[in-house]
Amino acid sequence: MPPSRQTLETLYQVMVRIRRFDERTVELFNAGHVKGTAHSYVGQEAVATGACAHLTKEDSVISNHRGHGHCIAKGARLDLMMAELMGREDGYCRGLGGSMHIAALDLNMLGANGIVAAGVPIGAGAALAAKLRGTGRVVLSFFGDGGANQGVVHETMNLAAVWKLPFIFVCENNKYALSTDQSRTTAGEGVSARARAYGIPAARVDGNDLVAVYDAVGEAVARARRGEGPSCVEAVTYRWGGHSMRANLPEYRTKQEELEWMEKDPIARVERRLLDMGGTDIDLKEMRQRVEGELEAAVAYGIESPEPTVEIMEAAVYSPHARVVEPVSRAGRELITVEGVWEDHWMGRETVLALSGRALVSVEIEGQLVGVPSLLPQELAAHVGGQPPRVTSLTAPGPFCLSVPLSPDDAPSGRWEVSLTPSRTFCPMEEGLSGDSRHLSVQLLRVRARTQDGREIVKTLGPSPIEGGC
Repeated sequence: MPPSRQTLETLYQVMVRIRRFDERTVELFNAGHVKGTAHSYVGQEAVATGACAHLTKEDSVISNHRGHGHCIAKGARLDLMMAELMGREDGYCRGLGGSMHIAALDLNMLGANGIVAAGVPIGAGAALAAKLRGTGRVVLSFFGDGGANQGVVHETMNLAAVWKLPFIFVCENNKYALSTDQSRTTAGEGVSARARAYGIPAARVDGNDLVAVYDAVGEAVARARRGEGPSCVEAVTYRWGGHSMRANLPEYRTKQEELEWMEKDPIARVERRLLDMGGTDIDLKEMRQRVEGELEAAVAYGIESPEPTVEIMEAAVYSPHARVVEPVSRAGRELITVEGVWEDHWMGRETVLALSGRALVSVEIEGQLVGVPSLLPQELAAHVGGQPPRVTSLTAPGPFCLSVPLSPDDAPSGRWEVSLTPSRTFCPMEEGLSGDSRHLSVQLLRVRARTQDGREIVKTLGPSPIEGGC
């Protein structure tokens, strides 16, 4: 259904707001107020405006490097946006994101992205979350004709179709990937044809016609809300300016081509439609003046905002250190944790016991050597830290009990590793036995740790601890 006059007037102001914001941004960039670079959305206003008109605050939008229009169409405040572009603390991202990383999370505008097409799989993730939670929300991701050739777009289309995600792919086909004509890089009939190959309903529309975009995306959003899966809208449009505000590229488009597309001005087309619906030139002028007032206030807000401090930057990059308060007294229940027992039967038959605890002075380890079919004289050595090994003699198979002192110097963090190594390895073939005979193995049964104040902590590991201990 075409938008009413009241809706069209609202959308017209959004389009004017987008255009004037970026025209003013070019002026501020040339004056040195905008940090980094930025990418003008002038000429493409109908796409963002028509697409976002069907979204609620709870729905999500993922942008790309040319994202000012997407933010404004989603409802972002001009003052916070301008402050962000100027690298000021009062901006949406406290001045740390700038143009290509601006986000308004309170509006579920999940961010612009300087990596080509990187927002598309992020959007699919948000759509998957919405589906799993059953929120009824939809996600819309903007990308360009250059981004459409990235593999992640194909991967995302495939999974979005398989999982029937509430996801709308909006390709803003402005005919150029930076400075390369689409005809030189893109095969086939366009992005919409590729989407249909994945079973995704797709439409190719005039991206300079607000109503055409409004209708196509409206149908896609309604389909997603009904749980029928993703859709794709390819909006053919044209950016009036160069790729970037830096203007550091040689001319790659003819003046004739640029003039032809400017004659298709999307804002002028909406103005003509409003006049046909009974609007007046005075009405249009008043709406434009309101936008100018908003814009001038936004510029003043950005300039007056302070620049972010080094502390703000560090807090955004590094996680705050956890504050650990040591107990005043170490009295009370002590804990010992047997973190793990593991064996390496082929490389030295070593068994390692990992312990953690506080104020431990010794540990008794009870166990047995198993896995050999006949009596085998053995010495079992226990190593911990830099101490001399503790050795006990025994015959395998058979039980053992080792007492090992624990020194804080060997475990400054309160964690010890005690390795148990038999003096003689056992190989079935060397002993004249069949190859499937079991190897010599250390089986731990019980650990008895003692603390500095004489208490014992016992952990049973096996089914049959040795009576009486060591």
